[in-house]
Amino acid sequence: MVILFSVLNVRKITLVCVLIILCLNINAQTDSKEKPVFKTPPEYDEGRPLFIQGHLPDISLGKMINYNNPTAWRSDFGDKLIIFDFWNTHCAPCIRQILYNDSLQKELGQYLQIIMVTKEPKEDVKKFVNKWQLQHHQILSIPIVVEDEVIKSYFWNLYHPSYSWILPNGKFIMQSSELYINKDMLRQILYIKPKAHFNLKN
Repeated sequence: MVILFSVLNVRKITLVCVLIILCLNINAQTDSKEKPVFKTPPEYDEGRPLFIQGHLPDISLGKMINYNNPTAWRSDFGDKLIIFDFWNTHCAPCIRQILYNDSLQKELGQYLQIIMVTKEPKEDVKKFVNKWQLQHHQILSIPIVVEDEVIKSYFWNLYHPSYSWILPNGKFIMQSSELYINKDMLRQILYIKPKAHFNLKN
């Protein structure tokens, strides 16, 4: 009887120890789980990529082709609305859009500056532009930033083409697809009305 009682006690003690170890492991796993951190958007002039209404500093745009200087600063475009067109030479929708964008640039160039932006090498893009101009029998009027690593860091670009809209004061007002690149949308943003003056200060 004594031996049986001892065996039962050992089993009880063993079971209690196992339960204690399990509880400790569960608590440890619970404590080690990463707790969610809820972040509020940074101030408008802080951080990148920018939030809508954020501010793009007066940055150097880097290497440029199809432009009268090898580079430019954002502020060089004065009171114009800037649209950064993120694209690449292997993107069929991007290529289809170039002709229409070029026509908008020529028509609304007093108020608008489209700037094509790609991370591709300068020589590859120059070859593409030459081929495009021969094919369409016209000179491309849009400047192109090549080998870009800076501009793209300020914006979310999950697809190509993607367009970032910047007011003259540097305010980031919209990120869009090519569907919003049209005369009606541009006239609304540019406040262009018959015999009305142009205002983009707000």
